[in-house]
Amino acid sequence: MAKASAPAANSDILRDHAGQGFHINGYDYKILADTSGFRHTVSDSSKAISVRFDWAFGAGKVGQSFLSETKTEDFTRSVLATSIACMPSM
Repeated sequence: MAKASAPAANSDILRDHAGQGFHINGYDYKILADTSGFRHTVSDSSKAISVRFDWAFGAGKVGQSFLSETKTEDFTRSVLATSIACMPSM
């Protein structure tokens, strides 16, 4: 339980996967490192959204989940949860 949650900036999984991405159904997904930690971007041919990962949950043996808090005009708070599964090399 010691690694149940931590600031996302301390996540080895995000650090190891920064710069990597994938493409599904017309959308590009990418993890980026910046001066404040790590960001998750989703884009298509016309627009993009990028949010900072705030918290990491899980020890990373099977995967980690990340939470981001954002403020929008419509909501004072919204939370985006993203999970990254780690598959051992075979």
